[in-house]
Amino acid sequence: MEMVSLKRQDFANHPPYFLEESVALASSSLLTNIDLNQTMGAGDMLDIRVKRVYASPAEDDGWRVLVDRLWPRGLAKDKAHWHVWYPELAPSPELRRWFQHDPARFQAFQQRYLLELNAEPVQQRLSELRARASLGPVTLLFAARDETHNHAVVLRDRLLGKV
Repeated sequence: MEMVSLKRQDFANHPPYFLEESVALASSSLLTNIDLNQTMGAGDMLDIRVKRVYASPAEDDGWRVLVDRLWPRGLAKDKAHWHVWYPELAPSPELRRWFQHDPARFQAFQQRYLLELNAEPVQQRLSELRARASLGPVTLLFAARDETHNHAVVLRDRLLGKV
């Protein structure tokens, strides 16, 4: 299998859509083995942020990914300013109903959600997000009111290797 290494400087002289197409190609079934250890030098950090989907987009948000299973209430799709929607990265409906955004349950929610993130189809999405973040900022969008006790925070920490 061919190893592909994507670096930010590889796209410096290309229009923005070139980067979009290149990452799509790298995450396609043709080139599935992206070596993130070669992509990122020692000391480089992935830039993965979390933000409410209702907040105004910023220029430095980078690639905006909606990570809720349900479409956010009261938000028109043309007003969301998102690049891709990955509902499979959200907690299962059962876990979401159990949690009910209760901060007292957050630690147990985090442990259960991390187990759900170990599923094979989810692992592929996580790899795609890491590859994307190695090229520039990624903002995980969520609808919850609580900005510190939600699944996007857990997902970000998982992608950054903090949990």
